[in-house]
Amino acid sequence: LDFESAAEYRDKINALNALNEKQKAIQNNDKNQDFISYYSFEDRTSVMVFQVRNGKIEGRESFNISGAKDMTASDILTSFITQYYSGTVMIPKEIYLSDDIVNIGLYSEWLTQILGSKVEFAVPQKGEKKKIIDLVSKNAKEYITKFQERIEKEIRFRESAELELKELLGLPTNLSLNRLEAFDISNISGVYSVGSMVVFEGGKKKRSDYRRYRIKTIEGANDYGSMQEVLYRRFRRGLEEQKIASDQGIGEGKFSHFPDLLLIDGGKGHVNSVMAVLDALKIDIPCAGMVKDDYHKTEDLYFNGALCNLKQYSNAFKLIYEIQEEVHRFAIEYHKSLRSKEMTASLLDEIEGIGEKRKIELMKHFKSLEAIRTASVEELCELKGISRQVAQSIYDYFHLEVDADIRDIE
Repeated sequence: LDFESAAEYRDKINALNALNEKQKAIQNNDKNQDFISYYSFEDRTSVMVFQVRNGKIEGRESFNISGAKDMTASDILTSFITQYYSGTVMIPKEIYLSDDIVNIGLYSEWLTQILGSKVEFAVPQKGEKKKIIDLVSKNAKEYITKFQERIEKEIRFRESAELELKELLGLPTNLSLNRLEAFDISNISGVYSVGSMVVFEGGKKKRSDYRRYRIKTIEGANDYGSMQEVLYRRFRRGLEEQKIASDQGIGEGKFSHFPDLLLIDGGKGHVNSVMAVLDALKIDIPCAGMVKDDYHKTEDLYFNGALCNLKQYSNAFKLIYEIQEEVHRFAIEYHKSLRSKEMTASLLDEIEGIGEKRKIELMKHFKSLEAIRTASVEELCELKGISRQVAQSIYDYFHLEVDADIRDIE
């Protein structure tokens, strides 16, 4: 028996039954109403909103509120109401709360002015509305409970993956592996070489610290040289930021935070090239190479001159695989964007009367090559510096190309 599937179907049936009960509870109501409640657990607070429109629950939204640990029920609800209804949401004529709030009349007046008609607040004590607000409270509790369970599961995964990695690589048990940085090089036939850096902190992606590098000093398909350039630029910048922060007594920049472990897409040669850079900069950070199998999945980590085999079903494997896929995706994405820009430039270079300045102006105005291709002569003429003759040349270039293709097919 598939117990997981059975449980999933059971949950869906229960959810449908609960929804039917909710709809029955308010089926005789034709007003627009919001029901708001919350639930707090330790330092986490969830606020839940049920939106009733023409007698039916049309929407349900949940929000996590940070910094609410020591706040009263009134503080939590008034803070939420102020932010929520300052946005673009529809303001109903009736808003029901799980708890009373201070100066409830002021909030009623504020929303009345925005809506242009009377908005009333109330705290239901009995009847159908009380049942609904209790249901909202129950949902808020369920949401925060599931959220907490997910957080705890992520923590267990991170701790397990970190422990397995340290055991696999023979690293000290007291060494933190909180911040991991991974690097990849991408090129096609030695052109458009780019490097990418992704960061994981606490087992999760930290996209704000991702970086992209266009290779400047290396020609051709030289992965080792390209990797050395990228790592040198990354850590030289970090050392500079650390020095500025120390000399001027200011906060450190993002590059100044060094990783606990470096992960390089590649094997022995890639790792050795990176270690040469670290040695030159006098930086001591463990570095491992992510070695793929024939199915492009990470099979081993090359570390300290040896291959360390990752067990396929271990949490360490899952984490390393996710990191390698992410850095590869990020590198390819950057690579494609550069190729697209180069292709755009090369096509425009073929049009008579289009120089560097006009290329820039065209892309700045139309945003994409496709928009330029579909523009009419009149639309092209609207751009400053584009005469009718040049506009006609641009138009003819793209449309004559299409005609030629059609003739070839015929």
